[in-house]
Amino acid sequence: MKVKILTEGGKNIGLGHISRCMSLYAEVSRRDISIDFIINGDVSSIDFLHGITFKNENWLQGEFLHNYITSDDYVIIDSYKAEKAVYDSIVKLSSKAMFIDDIGRLDYPEGIIVNPSLDSTSIDYSNSPNSILLTGPDYVIVRPPFVGIKRETAFNGLNRILITMGGTDIRKLTPLLINNVCKNLKDIVFDIVIGSKETHELYDQYLGFKNVAIHYNIDATEMFELMMSCDLAITAAGQTIYELLATQTPFIPIQIIENQENNIRSLLKYNSNQIVLKYDNNNLVEGIFNALDIYDASGYRQEQNKPYEGLIDGYGAKRIIDKLLEDL
Repeated sequence: MKVKILTEGGKNIGLGHISRCMSLYAEVSRRDISIDFIINGDVSSIDFLHGITFKNENWLQGEFLHNYITSDDYVIIDSYKAEKAVYDSIVKLSSKAMFIDDIGRLDYPEGIIVNPSLDSTSIDYSNSPNSILLTGPDYVIVRPPFVGIKRETAFNGLNRILITMGGTDIRKLTPLLINNVCKNLKDIVFDIVIGSKETHELYDQYLGFKNVAIHYNIDATEMFELMMSCDLAITAAGQTIYELLATQTPFIPIQIIENQENNIRSLLKYNSNQIVLKYDNNNLVEGIFNALDIYDASGYRQEQNKPYEGLIDGYGAKRIIDKLLEDL
């Protein structure tokens, strides 16, 4: 048998699907099981895939699926593009299928639906009655360095802030934040994480900012270290929020795309006082400054962390793969 992961991502789509599928890939590989990783999209400028064996194919095509999927395959699909007919074909061709879905996008055929978010009570899966549903904090997917973490460091001030707007920063918020926030808070060190070659120009553009460190093409371990060393993060409200929760790092989430709405809703369910922002707010910069004033108190950051303590243990990928392979 072989596990085959089919997903999508790239400079105009975002990298959230690829990131969480990389965690599933790592878990399958750890078990010494044969695996294929197929990505649909322009990944030519995505460097964090270095060291991962993958194929860049448009797997949405029926001909490709019929030539590629066999009755011995266990298939994981993580997509916002694939139509129901694609899922139907995969289910018929494979031994078992698993669908990653955090928005209730389709009525799925028989298989396993995984919603790897904190809460899915507002999402209707009732039209997929033949599928098993896995959801909640136990199935949140984070990368291997974020498994089983406990933060021991006390928050003694707002001295270091991490800024990460996703692998491709589709709203181009990073320059906005550097020019309007970092530039005016010279006593704070800002670690800026960028993931695309197209934003590599930030290196030269902000070389003179003594309080700004640009981190390009970092791996999961480096991201873990940045989170553990910062006092607060300003982040897009995508996959990164789960790694921040796993490391118990206080953060200000910015919703940058519609499909992050459930993430925001889930955060507010656990912590109604969580400050949240949207990328298209006319007063986004002002909102960030107001939030920083509030989070400047270390006691406040500790209080805001309490509702999230122990929520993400990092073993979501293990539980998901256990379920996929439980009949072997």
